[in-house]
Amino acid sequence: MLKDIEICVLCVPMDSFIETINSTTDPQVRWERIRAALLFRGCRLADVARRLGVSAQAVSQTARLPSAPVERVIAEILGCEPHHLFPERYTADGERLIRTARYITARVAHSDALMHGGQA
Repeated sequence: MLKDIEICVLCVPMDSFIETINSTTDPQVRWERIRAALLFRGCRLADVARRLGVSAQAVSQTARLPSAPVERVIAEILGCEPHHLFPERYTADGERLIRTARYITARVAHSDALMHGGQA
C-alpha cells in the first residue's frame, strides 16, 4: 500500500470516474462508486482517515452524514471538487447546501435550550 496518499495518482481520466459516480441519484450507490474510485487510485478509507487524523469509521459515515473535511480530501485524491462527488450536498457552483452533522447537532441543542428557557 502506498505510504503517502499524496502520490495516489494514476494516469486515468477522472472525467470517466465522475461520469460513472454521478450516473446514479442514489447516494449509497454513489458512495460505493467513490470508494471504488479511491481503491483504483490505491487509496483506502483508512488512508483518508489517517490523513485527517480521524477513524476509518468517521470517514465511512460520510456516506450518510456530511463531513466537509472528508469530502474535500476525497475530492482532492480523486482530482475533482467535492460538489462533483456529493451533488446533493452542494450547489452546481460548489456552495455547500448541507451543514455537517456536528453543526446540525449543535443547532438542535441550541434550539432546545432556548425552547426550555435555558440560555444558549
